[in-house]
Amino acid sequence: THLDFTEAAEKFGRVGGFAHLRTLVKQLRGQVSEDASLLLDGGDTWQGSGTALWTRGMDMVGAANLLGVDVMTGHWEFTYLEEEILSNVAAFNGEFVSQNTRATEDALFDGVPVYDEDSGHVFKPYTMKTVNGRRVAIIGQAFPYTPIANPKRFIPNWTFGIRESEL
Repeated sequence: THLDFTEAAEKFGRVGGFAHLRTLVKQLRGQVSEDASLLLDGGDTWQGSGTALWTRGMDMVGAANLLGVDVMTGHWEFTYLEEEILSNVAAFNGEFVSQNTRATEDALFDGVPVYDEDSGHVFKPYTMKTVNGRRVAIIGQAFPYTPIANPKRFIPNWTFGIRESEL
């Protein structure tokens, strides 16, 4: 969001769609050493197209894998059912992080799958990467208003929110 898209288009050419995006990512990553870049995804990737709807996001997981996404969090990915989200996360080659997605107490009692039973985190809350010899923390902040934006029946066992004090 900080890019000047007109300037970027003049410098890098057409950008749009995964084919153009893959070309740009390969070009940019080719200009630095292998450990000098991270490709982050803030969500909205697994949802929004007809094919994503038909495959419940799995086609976009494949596209993100081909693109080389290293770490992502969720936004409209949570419009799918819990089982579908977990299946997509399992198929994703990168890391899916979310510090603000927790299992409800009832869900924990019922044995719903979580990353950490003690904290109730459904997903790994953060990850540490080494980029160009420096440690970088990536904290997942999933869309906090998911229960308001989507029917509760999609994700009945998970809670969201901003969780600023825990962040």
